[in-house]
Amino acid sequence: MEVSRQGYRPALLLGTLFVLPPAAPVLFAWLDAFFAAIICCVLVLLGWRPGLKQLRYGLGGAAIAALFLQQLELFLFSLSACPLGMVLAKGAERQESAARSGAKGILALGIGWLLFWLLFATLTQSNPYREMLVALDKGLNETLALYTKEGNGLSPETLQQVTLVVEALRARLPQLLPAMWLGMATMTVWMNLVLANWFLGRLRSGAYPWGRYQTWRLPDQLVWVPIAAGLFLLLRIAPLQSMALWALVVASMLYSFQGLAVCQHFFERWRFPVFMRVLAIFFLIIQGYGLMLLAMLGLSDVWLNWRNRPNRSATTHKE
Repeated sequence: MEVSRQGYRPALLLGTLFVLPPAAPVLFAWLDAFFAAIICCVLVLLGWRPGLKQLRYGLGGAAIAALFLQQLELFLFSLSACPLGMVLAKGAERQESAARSGAKGILALGIGWLLFWLLFATLTQSNPYREMLVALDKGLNETLALYTKEGNGLSPETLQQVTLVVEALRARLPQLLPAMWLGMATMTVWMNLVLANWFLGRLRSGAYPWGRYQTWRLPDQLVWVPIAAGLFLLLRIAPLQSMALWALVVASMLYSFQGLAVCQHFFERWRFPVFMRVLAIFFLIIQGYGLMLLAMLGLSDVWLNWRNRPNRSATTHKE
């Protein structure tokens, strides 16, 4: 599609979307999580040169509006999604696997976030990482004070357990915070990959750039990452414990996504109504043990190959 045929409507739409989080953070901050999918779709549907031109004009207008609103920091954070969007667009163009595009996406998003925090620290003359640690420690301390104040109705044994848990979390905050950010990055990349794949497939009459979600599969060699990470944590090898924890968090999330793909395969096979699928997935995700079950299902798929069992139905053969 040529820009002349599209006019500058895509640029206007992009600029409006990028202005919404700085203009009303309480209502539209959630849009930051999906900007990469929007950028990916623009570049794939319009083509790289026209798409980049639309993106340039749209982001330029949004930057001016953010300066006027005195919310430049929020706009810059939204801008950190651009590397991920471009990596996903390249992956779709080259017909890469979802796992390969996702791995590149995690690296691109990490670089985007790192550049944002460096720029933010320079502009504000602060240390964002230290401030996050202080804020989390303060929150845990206030939580502990809330539980231990008089009249809360908790038994001494329960109070002692709560105190031990909170103090352990406070002591491990420097180790846990990078794991939290890695988990957030992994979740963000997965959401954008799924959304871009679904949207492009719908607009292109079922031509999904990364295939249908129920076919997504991680490389079999990746199974050694959670195994090795678990061993290092059990052996308590101090220099490697932090890295093992980070690797275990990312691997657990990745295999929960594969477990979700296995569920989606059986939903299709058994022809579950869409409402029931959404409801089942919602309850699995909001429950802590649900994500654990999905991760175990995805991990077991490496050996049991649930989606290619000998007794699969004729409809599965056709797919």
